Amino acid sequence: MDSTVTLVNPTAVQLDFSKDSMSNAVLTSDGRAVYVIATLDNSESNTEIQDAQTLRVLAKIKRRSIFSNTVVFMDHYEGKSLKLDKWLTQHRAEDGSEFDLDTPLAHMVITGATPSVVMKGGTEAFRDLILASLLILEQKMRLEEKYHSTDGWVADERTVLGHYVGKS
Repeated sequence: MDSTVTLVNPTAVQLDFSKDSMSNAVLTSDGRAVYVIATLDNSESNTEIQDAQTLRVLAKIKRRSIFSNTVVFMDHYEGKSLKLDKWLTQHRAEDGSEFDLDTPLAHMVITGATPSVVMKGGTEAFRDLILASLLILEQKMRLEEKYHSTDGWVADERTVLGHYVGKS
């Protein structure tokens, strides 16, 4: 008996931020809380990503002024502390490209007062990694935009996780 397998792309998930903050927000999907981003101090140096249903900590991001910034993933890398500059690096593909703009794993959508992140289907096992990298890169870009202007001009358009985004 022959059988035919139909391949269907897994459904992408859109996570909506409760507010325009990379340090304190609840991320929801279809109105259901999925992740909580909680910063534990006023200096915004200790941020946790939690499962919204169990409040289990999935990742911790520690920003420091003197020592290296670090990230810890409870379910990856044996739960060991990783230096951000060693973990979050740019890689080139074999063809020399830096990233695949045609099929990004995730991208930001900024259309209203609060941003959203859309993650490709099939990324469930490492969404905490994607979310941590998004928070780190987006916060870095926001700080650069805040403090960087050239001849009075500041750009609204930027790239997050290899995907071009702009305010609409």
